[in-house]
Amino acid sequence: MFADYNTDLNSILIKCDYLITDYSGVVFDFLYLKRPIILYVPDYEEFLNKNGFSLNIVEKKISKIANNIDDLINLIETNANNNIEKEIMNNMSIIKREVFPKINKGIENIILKLKS
Repeated sequence: MFADYNTDLNSILIKCDYLITDYSGVVFDFLYLKRPIILYVPDYEEFLNKNGFSLNIVEKKISKIANNIDDLINLIETNANNNIEKEIMNNMSIIKREVFPKINKGIENIILKLKS
């Protein structure tokens, strides 16, 4: 499935076996599904030099990296079974805790507030 610009990504993420994206924030939403991510970043050096990152998801190694179209095709073909390597899965968990450090406590606070 290819999503156009106006697609509500949150409505389709659950249906995705894996995510292919660039530096989009959708990566953080997709972390909760514990499914493979491929970052397609042919302009990585240019983006890094011109824009920079608040949080460099490429360096955090939360996904496979495709630097060009041939890399992307190869990753799609070789990862058809959607397995996530142990190191990447661990890095995904670490980054999720960094980005959402107290998510569970926040949810508990909301539930308590709703009950009162």
